[in-house]
Amino acid sequence: MKLPDNWFSNKGQIFQSLAAMYALGQAAYSKFSDPHTPTWLIYGSVGIAVVVALGIILESRRQKKNENPLTLVDRDFVADERVEIEYKKKLYLTFRNDSDKTLSVGPDTVWHEGALHVRPLNAHAWRPEGPGGARNNDWGAEQYIVHVPPKRRVRTWIGLPNDAKKEVVMHTVSEQRAGTLTIPVATQTKVLKIKI
Repeated sequence: MKLPDNWFSNKGQIFQSLAAMYALGQAAYSKFSDPHTPTWLIYGSVGIAVVVALGIILESRRQKKNENPLTLVDRDFVADERVEIEYKKKLYLTFRNDSDKTLSVGPDTVWHEGALHVRPLNAHAWRPEGPGGARNNDWGAEQYIVHVPPKRRVRTWIGLPNDAKKEVVMHTVSEQRAGTLTIPVATQTKVLKIKI
């Protein structure tokens, strides 16, 4: 069985750090039991242990962040009562590419229903952020596969029943009980499952 390429840079280094801390602890215990041990040595040893522990925590957070290149940054309930609109209530989901690579998002995005009742879609379309930016509500045309450069945004939507209430929908979403969106990402070797 082949280990992942980044195993040494996280689990391996954590193991090495823990082994070094154990050895340091053993040496410190034998040295600190001597009443003539200088104070600077005791505080220095504790400082080294704290720095190593912080390094392990920061590295594990960095690794966790890199596991998911798309970050859910916005959820909007939108109601549009125009006659020509088939889905009059929608939940828009906006994601940001937090990786350092351009991501190909979609096709075959799938919504797995949770506590939020939805109107099923044949396929989920995506709209990439336009040159004017998401804050100016500038979005490209809907596509089933989009290319998202680093730090740019992309959004899709979930169709809701016409009698859906904003308060109920947003409460369910805030508790992450609405459902799960499965998003194929081409530059990754995995499929993302993001609780909404």
